[in-house]
Amino acid sequence: MDGTKQARLSPMDNVMPRIYARLIFCFRRSPTRDPLEIHRLLDEGLRRAATDIPSLASRVFQTAGQGLGQGSLEWRAHADWTPTLVFRNLSDTLDYDDLMDDGLPQDELDRDILFPAEGPADWESGVPVFLTQANFLEGGLLLSIAIYHPTIDGTSAMVMMKKWAEHTRQLQGMRVGGEGTTVHLTSDSVDPGVLMKLWRDENNNEEIVLREQAPRKDESVWRLIGLTQPSDNPSVPEMPPPPPPVRTTIFYVSKNAFGDLHAQTAAQGDPTSKTSANDALMALLWRAIIRARFPDAVKPEIDTETILDTTFDGRGMFSSSLPWSYIGTLIFINTARMGLSTLTSPDTSLGLIARTIREATEQITTPRLHEAFAAAAALPNYNTLGYPFATFAGAEVCITSWIALGLFDISFGDILENGGRPELARPPRREFDAVCRRCVVLPLQPAGGFEVLVSLVDEEIARLETDAEFRRYATVVSSTGV
Repeated sequence: MDGTKQARLSPMDNVMPRIYARLIFCFRRSPTRDPLEIHRLLDEGLRRAATDIPSLASRVFQTAGQGLGQGSLEWRAHADWTPTLVFRNLSDTLDYDDLMDDGLPQDELDRDILFPAEGPADWESGVPVFLTQANFLEGGLLLSIAIYHPTIDGTSAMVMMKKWAEHTRQLQGMRVGGEGTTVHLTSDSVDPGVLMKLWRDENNNEEIVLREQAPRKDESVWRLIGLTQPSDNPSVPEMPPPPPPVRTTIFYVSKNAFGDLHAQTAAQGDPTSKTSANDALMALLWRAIIRARFPDAVKPEIDTETILDTTFDGRGMFSSSLPWSYIGTLIFINTARMGLSTLTSPDTSLGLIARTIREATEQITTPRLHEAFAAAAALPNYNTLGYPFATFAGAEVCITSWIALGLFDISFGDILENGGRPELARPPRREFDAVCRRCVVLPLQPAGGFEVLVSLVDEEIARLETDAEFRRYATVVSSTGV
């Protein structure tokens, strides 16, 4: 196909789960604004954004070329593959004010209705990087995006959304300045090869370790990039049992409650250990979720190790030369461990738990990230990866935090109310219910509070909703049925 651009994905892209990540942005709209005109401007803004970010107009293919291991990926971009904003009118069935008054219940956010059809993964014709749909309701707009996860993580998704919004404002004749609303892209921002270049520059052009040695890396190195330790002789995985019934509750933590949580946790901790507000939040969530899952955990005979895995953006630590606007994936995992009975004991303070998390964080350094990157690059086969979080077994909690993404800075302009800024953002319903429990800290809102989505087995979520320590800081916004 003439005019096709292509780029091989980085090792960090290749170790990501090969799924779509989905998010719904909620906008209020004026009844005097024509939905067709709003759609036209949004669609044209997206097309212009794709000229700045070539991977938006791309599909992902497996490549048989030299370089990374078997099953490695590349994107190929072409103008014919520029994404189209699908239009859907739901005003006869959904009312925006009613949804907001009800706390935007997860059961109303049906992926099959609010998102374009994805189709099966097809390496012959390629997997589209970006799919999006504009769902017009009475009084509002639910703008849904689906991003192929090996190409774009949470940070780069927000960069992409801001660039889309910037072009949409330009089409309305509005200025594009303003703190937090625009992004500057460089050639390195849109080049997935920049990570390998920076790794080589900062490691004196060392060679990647031999592929046959990769599985022998320490287990902690693999967990840092979100993988189970590869085996020299991988076996066919057993069919997992049917998933249990799962229910999702959205909680809200106000600015004042978050401040109180941090202050009280810091007061309980070692004064020489500077735990952050995020450490305090992770400590609260870790203990509350495990306590909901293991109500008899204080019994010594069932004691075991519990694990907290939290995601973090590696841009700032990987290299000072990497632009924060890098479009790609650079997600690492921080792992903290504590005995089950110790974690849930009323004699264990949140300050001690937060300090345990902080100590684990302080073990992560730029050389450690570079070691993990080299291990990802040396994998012989990207088609046989395992993920420790994709299970209902064990005593592990995985928390994805989007609190710092700046989602509410996105501004599509006067075609929507509130300057075109979203009022809320949510994943679709039951997104991972067949695979694992889930906890997502949603972005910080303008008032300083934020929402937390928690999906647990039915009886577990019921215990979480009545946990006295947790409810001191978090209130229920909405809860699904089973």
